[in-house]
Amino acid sequence: MGGILRDVRCTLLAINGMPDHVHLLIRYRADLSHSNMLQQIKGRSSKWINETWPQLGHFSWQEGYGGFTVSKSAVPEVEAYIARQKEHHQHMDFKSEFRELLRRHGIPSALRAEKRGRGGGSLSRGSKPLVTSVPPAGRKRA
Repeated sequence: MGGILRDVRCTLLAINGMPDHVHLLIRYRADLSHSNMLQQIKGRSSKWINETWPQLGHFSWQEGYGGFTVSKSAVPEVEAYIARQKEHHQHMDFKSEFRELLRRHGIPSALRAEKRGRGGGSLSRGSKPLVTSVPPAGRKRA
């Protein structure tokens, strides 16, 4: 994913994940929308996974994502949070974690329901670092 982000002139600051999702901390250009950046990440990484390991069956990401801008001063805290994913998820599943991220970022319940399971759109945009969570759809056996 770091190579994909370099190709679109972004910087991957941190990455970590669990079997059902991945967290990315990305510094990205102000002229690049969340949806365009995630389309590049999801499309190109799916293609690479499927070409590299065809014996595993078809891989695809779920529709949708969550993206949140964070201030420069919060980057170390977010990097640490991303690094602790395995420990963190011993106590909280992905859905609970995502709901908590929405709550912390002040995203109203109506928007949460509207965004659930939908692609495209952006929750925030700018030249600040972005932390995003992208769940895979899973593998379908060939």
